[in-house]
Amino acid sequence: MTDENGSIIDVAEYKPFGEFSRHDSVDDEGYYFTDQYNDEETALYYYGTRYYNPRIGRFLTADSVIPDYYNSQSLNRYSYVDSVGKPIVETNLYSYTGNDPVNWIDPLGLLKRDHRFWENVKEGVMNNLKKKYAKFKKENPCEEAPPIAGEDLESSLDKFAEAFADELTEKEFGFLGRGVEKNSDAVKERLKIKYPDWPWEEWDIIFK
Repeated sequence: MTDENGSIIDVAEYKPFGEFSRHDSVDDEGYYFTDQYNDEETALYYYGTRYYNPRIGRFLTADSVIPDYYNSQSLNRYSYVDSVGKPIVETNLYSYTGNDPVNWIDPLGLLKRDHRFWENVKEGVMNNLKKKYAKFKKENPCEEAPPIAGEDLESSLDKFAEAFADELTEKEFGFLGRGVEKNSDAVKERLKIKYPDWPWEEWDIIFK
């Protein structure tokens, strides 16, 4: 990590389950492994639904979700993500990613995700914007959505989708993305504060 002058202020390297293998910083508190909050006093990571101990590769409380009853590692409800093709070795409820942190992440502390998780969220938001705009154009063929100043419409929608995905919290995303529609207004209100020059008044009508 660098500061505004480009000077290195934080260097972090990790072992597979998130324990620091190297950390040069003023303190250990902040967002580190898989962009989760690390508490300096306990060295635990907070994953939104439960705390994770990288030294033992286990969550401290059981997963409230069993995503796949036919995968033995899904029964290990303390794991970080599910691995595939492993023999049944345990059924404890605390492991991290089903003991496969190299290939998976678990941003909510509930279900495994691939490393493109938030990129996929952005793509989903972009596709939703395009569907809403297509519907608007069908009903209003003579009207156009205004772009961001200095941008064309395609790049404007891409910026909107990327900003929305970046602003959306894991808690707002919810289980299997079910919270996105419910929390979209709250996310947009925060974006309006960040980007006051964007054509929100017109977008609110088109992308409602």
